Amino acid sequence: MSDNLGFSPEWASPPGETIRTILYERDVEIDEFSSLVGIEREFCERMLLGYESITQDLAKSIEEVTEVSAKFWINRESRYRKQLDASHDERIQWLARLPLKDMTKWNWIPKGLRVWEKFEACLDFFNIRSLEEWDDKFSSRLSKVAFRTSNSFDNSPESVITWLYQAEKIAKQQNIASWNSDKLSSSLPEIRKLTLIDNPKEFVPRLRSLFASCGVNLVLLPTPKGTRASGATFFSKENEPILVLSFRYKTNDHFWFSLFHEIGHLLLHSSSSIFIEGKDIANSEEEREADVFSQEALIPLIYRDEMLNFTHKDWIKIIRFSKKIGIARGIVVGQLQHCGNIDHKYLNKLKVRYDTNGLFD
Repeated sequence: MSDNLGFSPEWASPPGETIRTILYERDVEIDEFSSLVGIEREFCERMLLGYESITQDLAKSIEEVTEVSAKFWINRESRYRKQLDASHDERIQWLARLPLKDMTKWNWIPKGLRVWEKFEACLDFFNIRSLEEWDDKFSSRLSKVAFRTSNSFDNSPESVITWLYQAEKIAKQQNIASWNSDKLSSSLPEIRKLTLIDNPKEFVPRLRSLFASCGVNLVLLPTPKGTRASGATFFSKENEPILVLSFRYKTNDHFWFSLFHEIGHLLLHSSSSIFIEGKDIANSEEEREADVFSQEALIPLIYRDEMLNFTHKDWIKIIRFSKKIGIARGIVVGQLQHCGNIDHKYLNKLKVRYDTNGLFD
């Protein structure tokens, strides 16, 4: 009587798969096998699929039919169940780290799924077949995201990865020109003019068109729970830049500062990095450079000293100044609040609060 079959089976598969192989090789039908081992056809099917366990008595009956020892089948069953339990725990832990509620709410995965159906749906979402493939595909990106969000307790690397990956999927559907950093630089004045338009439904299509002509994928995407970012930039595998904005803060000063901050990363920094902007995000030298880039793109240096003379009492001067330099007045207020000239409780009525309904990709 044999204790092995001369090969090393995959223990993550049920023992029934090995039984099926033996039955196929011997040209034995399932009906005949179930009769020989003394079990119902339905039970037999479930046992072969791993839904029913192989008991000691059943193992002895299988031994008589397959001529493979009962000990082999008991060991095979035990190892399968142990691995299944370990895998079960690992999958549950992985799902717990993903923003499932928002993924379902925004139809990134289907609604109304049971837990293991959600697991399969998430594998499909990330275009992977296993957690091992998740590690292979995203370990590098996870470490980069973890570094960028290391100062924040509100960000989950897995949630941020989910957000970025959804943005990448959307970007693949867009038609853009080849990446041209020089053209993006020369387009900055035209992009800046769009700050004067109060309705995002009017300026966003023009913004998309400008970015597409420079080879940049602009994606507007809300952030799921565990991602407290207002923007991000990274390059896809096809070496196409992707700029993601969340409209997390809906006033025009925040939106345009975030946008030019991300443009700064595209023009100043490495295409192999992932940059994420948000409160408490790691304050690196690259982030400070992008901040300075955004400040100077919105309020050129030649006007900065004049702006720094204003206080909250100078609201009429601020409106005139904004018109003179061709920028939205709310952006000037935001800059003055940021540098401490104006308390955050003053002049917020000069800002525009955007309605984001229908804007997201």
